[in-house]
Amino acid sequence: MATTANPIATQLGEIQVIRAFLHVETHSGRGRGLVRLVPDSDRSSSWKAYTLFTSLEELKGHEERTHARRPTGHEAEKANTDWKTQLNKQHNYEGAQEPTVLIIDKLADWFSYYTGALELDVWMRTTLTSSRWDDGARQWTVTLTSLRNDVREDRIVHPRHIILATGLAGEPHVPADITGVGSFKGDRLVHSSRFTEPSKNAKGKRAVIVGSSNSGHDIAKDYYDHGYSVTMIQRSSTLVLTSETLIDGTMKGLYAEDGPPVDDADIINMSLPNPVAKALQIDATTKMMRRDSGLLCGLDAVGFKVDSGPDGAGLFMKYLCRGGGYYIDTGASQLITDGTINIIQGQGVKAIQAHGLLLEDGTAIGADEIVLATGYQSMRETARNIFGDEVAESTNDVWGFDTEGETRTIWRRSGHPGLWFFGGNLALCRFYSRLLALQIKAIEVGLLRL
Repeated sequence: MATTANPIATQLGEIQVIRAFLHVETHSGRGRGLVRLVPDSDRSSSWKAYTLFTSLEELKGHEERTHARRPTGHEAEKANTDWKTQLNKQHNYEGAQEPTVLIIDKLADWFSYYTGALELDVWMRTTLTSSRWDDGARQWTVTLTSLRNDVREDRIVHPRHIILATGLAGEPHVPADITGVGSFKGDRLVHSSRFTEPSKNAKGKRAVIVGSSNSGHDIAKDYYDHGYSVTMIQRSSTLVLTSETLIDGTMKGLYAEDGPPVDDADIINMSLPNPVAKALQIDATTKMMRRDSGLLCGLDAVGFKVDSGPDGAGLFMKYLCRGGGYYIDTGASQLITDGTINIIQGQGVKAIQAHGLLLEDGTAIGADEIVLATGYQSMRETARNIFGDEVAESTNDVWGFDTEGETRTIWRRSGHPGLWFFGGNLALCRFYSRLLALQIKAIEVGLLRL
């Protein structure tokens, strides 16, 4: 283990530390790391490690085919022949006009380009229709059903590993105690995952959104922009921060044009143990909420209940614990404080009626359209729908923290051999995709057991 650059003095919250990147090598692989040193209170001239983080990046003898190991000659001729068209599409986003927040169209273009550039075999319009794990052969038997030119085609494959990368959470959650769903006679009743856009020429129609996290706010604002009378039902509380405050308070100077290289930024960001990160986030969240106090006080004044995350630790810890319960404000909060979007706080929905909803306190709310922005189930429920009860019950809970303070199950062994859960935002996926791939590679070359 050796440092890869000169150590620097920096701040970690209120703590002064010496930070150094590390090069790490074992008999099986190579990687990077980061150490933070603090003065030893017992010995004034000495320093001791406050955090030590290491991350595997490659297995010896099975390195990625990059740099000098890239394919040459006829191997390179397999590249996409339409590369100029694809390259021009990427060039459209170069320069000072490139957005600082990723937009959906750019992400879609990137996915399309990525699959071609990496020559990934992507099967669209394909469903996993049956599966069986063979514990003796240590492999799956899976039936994949595709529609090709509107003709059904079944294929049977035998992978040793399946990665469930179906999103941050599981299936849409509709509270089981809401009755009367089939009795609604209005124009639309959907879960937020199936909402596309408001109806046109709908000025004056009544829209009710049940739920007050990101989806609920975005849909409420979309309805308002299309002329609807909008009501949001907030059943519990929501963490709210403006996007500017969140970026400045958590990522400023780290993920930025004038910041360190992305690989270094990822190591800095991911190297903090979760309990340490939580303590830092408590302080950061207090400062961010103070900065947004005008907006938050306005929300409180109209009855919208705001929280500060688990133990006051803010948005990211809430994200890791439950994957929701927050709103990064892009305009809807001001509409709420203005009274333009109506708020009903602290009430659940007892029943759907023919022309609206009945709340738990007996209040009836009229509605032409209802959107249930009521969140999602665990990823285990998606596994249950795809692989059955036996497989799902053998997996561990996903997200939240285990007894060691590590994120549960995601990006690591699931509890069932050959099944992995993968998800998260772009930064988490960028960092942990390699680590999950290396775990699988280590199994396949005999360094780990399946």
